[in-house]
Amino acid sequence: MNTLTALQKGFQKCFATKKMWLILYLFNLLAALAATAPMAQVMDRQWSGSRAAEALLSGFDYTVFMEFFIDHRSAVWQFVESAGWWFLLFFTIRIFLSGGIVRSLIEAEKPFSFRRFWASSGHFFNPMMRLTLWFLVFHAILFVIFGVIFFVAIKGGSNAKLESEVTIITAAKIIFPIYFLCALLLSMVQDYAKIALVVGEIRPLAGIRRAFGLVWRHFGTFAPFYALVMGLSGGIFWFWGIFQNEFSEQTAGGVLCFFLVSQLVLA
Repeated sequence: MNTLTALQKGFQKCFATKKMWLILYLFNLLAALAATAPMAQVMDRQWSGSRAAEALLSGFDYTVFMEFFIDHRSAVWQFVESAGWWFLLFFTIRIFLSGGIVRSLIEAEKPFSFRRFWASSGHFFNPMMRLTLWFLVFHAILFVIFGVIFFVAIKGGSNAKLESEVTIITAAKIIFPIYFLCALLLSMVQDYAKIALVVGEIRPLAGIRRAFGLVWRHFGTFAPFYALVMGLSGGIFWFWGIFQNEFSEQTAGGVLCFFLVSQLVLA
């Protein structure tokens, strides 16, 4: 199966499970509303009917933001703290749903069943959580390794040892892309480990070993496909970036429509 055929089959499975994607979209939407509602109320009291709100709609205004931050410092920090907890909750629920997502995509030829989706989500929650924690450790190790390499390359950032700031820029241009590619490779292995975990009903470490072996043996096939998928994802966000600049947000309806479409893009 070539890359384009695999991509076509992937799109077919996505369309076959459109009910599942509706669930994910609604979940993203509700999570965003719940997380931002408290701060939205504070901002509404501060800027309701003022020109400051209109200024922010057209782009970030540092002066307006700092005035708001000074006047509502405690509310902003409470929002930042609660955002961390919301992110943790969102992250946990996404892990919970991942078992149902993978199972639904594997069995896309069958009619979508909410019961099977939720049952699979619950059944694979524990192994998916452990799998995610393992890959968080792997990513942390990778980050530390490249961080140390970068730190050594720039000689600790010492002005006395560095000839010029060009050394830092050159090191960043070389090291960061390599780190990014290695992180993408880990993410690719994680995706296949999820599939191996669901298909084989195996433990997370066994799934990781199987995924590493699979990617190693078929890297020449998987890499172009994964690169194409990442390119398409990047293209969607690029197109959305152009589209949103042309989008009218000056009315309540415009803001609401902008929010709904942006959540669809993120889903």
